[in-house]
Amino acid sequence: MPGWRGLLLLGNVLAWGGGCSGVDRSAGEADTGAANDGAGAGDGGSLAGDTGAVARWWSLDADLQIVDGELDASGSTLTLSLRTEDQQVCADVVPPTSATASPAPHPAVYAWWAVTWDPAALHCLDEGVPLEGRVELGIGALDPEIRVLLGRLDDVRSDDAVEALNGAYASLPADDRLLVFGAAGPPAAFEGEGSPATTAPLADGSWWVRAVYTFDL
Repeated sequence: MPGWRGLLLLGNVLAWGGGCSGVDRSAGEADTGAANDGAGAGDGGSLAGDTGAVARWWSLDADLQIVDGELDASGSTLTLSLRTEDQQVCADVVPPTSATASPAPHPAVYAWWAVTWDPAALHCLDEGVPLEGRVELGIGALDPEIRVLLGRLDDVRSDDAVEALNGAYASLPADDRLLVFGAAGPPAAFEGEGSPATTAPLADGSWWVRAVYTFDL
């Protein structure tokens, strides 16, 4: 993904906790936690081929199928990629084994699902969070930090996409924070066509989720 190194330097997290009335936005080593900004990486990780670079992060993209306003696991795919600081090492494309709707964790999120996959189907990612086989995934408002970085995504084909796309959100196992990590929308929205969803249910059809930020393994 061109420009990924630049994105790592701009890590962003939306976090919430019990009793909080709003969403906290923070960047930098001390606060980003699972959303990677390229700072504060610990030891460990996988070596990327002959480069000697250590792959300490993973990213999540998805091609989702929405039917009757709900995520249809049988028609969707997830792409889990292993990454170094500035390159993709490899990727696993796997089908969800289930997608269960639950109440949205924040007003900025319109649709929220617990999505699972079979860890045995992974060949590229052999350690860390992806082996948990589960993530909570959501679609909601496009965050301002994601908005200014949309041009880094290969699938964004028009400057007008900033007015058409939604945001992608996630929560990882054993982590109670809400993370904003990318953009989402029907394929036409990446071309700058249409308007973003502003409430549930989402329109039926194909929805793409494209990562701007990575997660720690």
